[in-house]
Amino acid sequence: MKAQKKIVYVSLMALIVLIILYSGVLINDEGSKLFEFFKNILVGIIGSMFVSLIIGLITYFDEKHKTLESFLELYVELLNHCGSYQQEYEIKDKIRWFDGYVKIFNKLDKIWSEIDFIYDRCDCLAYLTEVRNYYSDFIALTEDNFFSLRPDEGDYNIYHINRIEDIIFQIEVVECGLVKHNIRHNRLNHDMGIVITNIKNIYLGKYKSKKHFDKRIVLEENFILLDCDEEKWAKEINSIIDINSSCTILIDMPKEICKSLQEKGYIGSYWEKNNHMYINCRTLLTHYFELKSRLL
Repeated sequence: MKAQKKIVYVSLMALIVLIILYSGVLINDEGSKLFEFFKNILVGIIGSMFVSLIIGLITYFDEKHKTLESFLELYVELLNHCGSYQQEYEIKDKIRWFDGYVKIFNKLDKIWSEIDFIYDRCDCLAYLTEVRNYYSDFIALTEDNFFSLRPDEGDYNIYHINRIEDIIFQIEVVECGLVKHNIRHNRLNHDMGIVITNIKNIYLGKYKSKKHFDKRIVLEENFILLDCDEEKWAKEINSIIDINSSCTILIDMPKEICKSLQEKGYIGSYWEKNNHMYINCRTLLTHYFELKSRLL
């Protein structure tokens, strides 16, 4: 879809330039054979470029139809998969569920990366991006916890399971007279019917006004903000991670900061060596600033 958009833009710009050039030839036409020769060549090129533009537009709209259809189908598949999560799952089933979630999301993400509109008056791409970010944020928030479930860590697994399920489920208290009921909603698929409708309207070309995806999975209760000094070190750590392509790094960093980052869940472990700190960072730290922008 992006490639077809670029072809349309290039064809349109080339057509405009050729028409301007042809107009200049007509204005300065001296009636000579040379001018007649140039005019004939330009007319042929303009005609070819016009045909290319038409073909480009037809190809673009065909690709747009297929891409948005694939996005909608994968989103529905992702919702169905999200709804299949059960608290009663054994650890191996929870890990298998998360692997399936990541697999479907990666397909959705690939389709999303190909979406680009020639004319986007209603910010359709912005809406689809908000939907995509919601499910991407879930991976960023829980990836470390699901990874920690893989080795056998005994009772410590309870912490990771509780954190995962606190993020997935929202508890609503409903009062019926003197009785209170706790209703558990799955944040990943609850009340998403309007989202499917909006994506269908984008697909069908019926999306007539700007809308916002008004749900957030990054909340104060599941995401801990760092103070200014810790954020400064977080930027430094992330820059080293980008350079080394590894979450285990060596850095000249105060031990107190390491301890604080570990307590807040951004560092798995750390140890001192030659007046420097070896730290094993969690992937949550690499997503920190992106997730913070969702919260604020």
